[in-house]
Formats: sequence, C-alpha cells, structure tokens
Amino acid sequence: MLMEHKVIRTAMPRTKVALLTNGFTPNRVPLWNALNQLCDLTVVLLAPTEKQRQWDLTFEQVQADVWISGSKQLFFPKLDWTLNLAVMSIYKVLDVVQPHTVIVGGFESPGYWAACRWARKRHIPVVLWMGSTLLSSRTVGNLVFDFIKRRFISKCDAFYSYGRCSGEYLQRYGAHADKIVTGVNHSNVEHLESCDRIGPAETCALLYVGQLIPRKGVIELFDSLARVSDLPWSLTIAGDGELRSELCAKAEQNGFADRITWQGYVQQQNLSQVYRSADVLLMPSLNEVWGLVLNEALMSGLYVLGSNRAAASLELIQPGVNGEIVEPEPLAFERAIRKAVKFGPFDRSRIRETMSCVTPQGEAAKIMRAIELAHS
Repeated sequence: MLMEHKVIRTAMPRTKVALLTNGFTPNRVPLWNALNQLCDLTVVLLAPTEKQRQWDLTFEQVQADVWISGSKQLFFPKLDWTLNLAVMSIYKVLDVVQPHTVIVGGFESPGYWAACRWARKRHIPVVLWMGSTLLSSRTVGNLVFDFIKRRFISKCDAFYSYGRCSGEYLQRYGAHADKIVTGVNHSNVEHLESCDRIGPAETCALLYVGQLIPRKGVIELFDSLARVSDLPWSLTIAGDGELRSELCAKAEQNGFADRITWQGYVQQQNLSQVYRSADVLLMPSLNEVWGLVLNEALMSGLYVLGSNRAAASLELIQPGVNGEIVEPEPLAFERAIRKAVKFGPFDRSRIRETMSCVTPQGEAAKIMRAIELAHS
C-alpha cells in the first residue's frame, strides 16, 4: 500500500530531489525541512518506522512531501539491520515524483537497489547518504558483502557521508574522494533550547540514554560503576531493552541499586528535562554507527564520556573541553568516571558552544553540494 502525506508550499524550488530512507526518524525533520528550502524535496519512507524503534509518527512538522511504502520488514539483530522489502512501490512513487536526483540512505534494502535501477535507466544521478564506518560495520571483510557494497557504490555518482570515518568506509569500497562531501550527523535539537542545569546537584548526576542491549556496552558500564561506588554519584537511565533485568540484578549485587533512576523510554520531545537534570553523559557503546545522544547531550551542556567505537565521539568530542574519548571497557570507563566526577562542575554554556557549527542549514548545504557533484 502506498500512502501520501502532502504539505502545501508557498514556493516551488528549482530542482526535484527524492530522498529514500528506511523509516521516519524525528531527529531528521529539521534537516529535511532545511533541505526542502533549497530544493523540491520528497522523502520516501521504505516503511513507516523501523521495527526496533519506539518513535512517535508525527508528520505535522515535516515541510517536505512524504510518501510511505508499506513494505514488509525483516530485522537481523546480529547485524542490527532492518531490511525493507519494498520494490514495486518504489518504482511507482518515483514515476509520480519524477525527481532530477535520487538520494538513497543505504544499500542493504531492495528498495534502494530499485531506486538506483530506476534512476540509472533514466540517466538520473544517484547520491548515497552513508553513515556506516569500518568500526561499526559487522560485514567488513566478508567477501559476499564486500562485493555487494562495491557493486552498489559503483552505481552512485556522489556521496554524502556524516563523519570522516564514513568517508573512509566509502573509499574502501571504491568511492572517489573528490565525490564525497563530509558532514556531521544531525539530531533534532529544536527541543533543547537551554543548557541550564535544573534539579538537585548535591552529587554528580550521570546519565545513560539509549537501548539496553549488548552492543551498547551497558553490561561493561555497570562493571565500571561497581568500581566507583566510593564516589558520590547518581545515575539516570532513559531507555529500555532486553538487559534491564540483568542490569537491575547487577546493581543490587554491587550495592548501587538505590543510586539508579529508571525512566524507561523517553520520547525525543521530552528529553530536555532529562539532559538538563544531569552533568555527565555515559556512552559506552561497543558498536555504534554514530551516537546521536552525544549531539543532544553536548547541546544540553553535558560533559560526555564517549566510546571510541562511535563516530560521534571522534568527530565531536574535544578532550578536556566537552568530554573524553574512552575505550569501552570497564577499567577505562572507571578511570574516566573518576576523573569526570572530580572535574565538575562543568561550564555548560562553553560545552554547548562546541556544537554551534552543527546546524541543519549547514548540513543541507552539504547535501546540495553532493547533488551538484553527482550532476558534474
């Protein structure tokens, strides 16, 4: 089933762009809107949302046209892949939209291959929007997957990568450096209007935001916390997942269960209060493509202890200014937590200022540059 969500515009930009992505992600809305100011944008969702996500589907603030293909989904936990099976519906929507440029958000779903095939037959340029890195990919070195990646990348005319690590990934599989525009993964920070601290601040307030699943490194994080029980701290966890009961038991066994506040999943528009009530964000991911919670934490003035396996840490953390880049293992995080607890209080305004160069308008301009390269 193909559904259309239309938005009335006051002006018609010059070039038509179709952007294909797995599903609705609220953090992308400001970037979509900024891009829509520079072109006539249609966002094509291969599915309403990804199976493992709990985001609210709210399209009211999207200024671009949005088409939803109601395709079936397959989720592969070991690869952290959501495979959307849309094919014919992608041909149909592109036949209607008739874009001058097609942007695809990956290579793993048949819908992306269908869009690429549709565009190549009509001599329409294709831009690949990529965030995967050599650190995050679980298929690097696999002969079959390496062949598939090289094949798909060879069919693309230009690339928008969020982060230098993603650019290196693209080059490994045959993309030319002069066709890659490097950006920064952008989160919806419109709800993060202030970085002022709120709530009690007697002890250092630690914060974890994310899924409670193995690749997020939460088990290792709790091992680190068991080693710093001599320090004054509290921990808020905004998120849920399969490991919650195991984490509760570990906290009980190590005597710090009474220091933890479990908030469960928090919708994006309600996160500001959570961030502003904390001092230090803990992001111990063992495998992470980017880590948008790091963007949000810095915008909220938090000092960040970020895993060196996450591209966001490598791109956004300025050691000693807004955080530390940490090896995601218990001893390293123990040392980092000890240092951070003793280092505070933090200059939250200065930390927020380190994110001033990351804007949806800036990233939209970079995407337009990638479109220009695709046409050149």
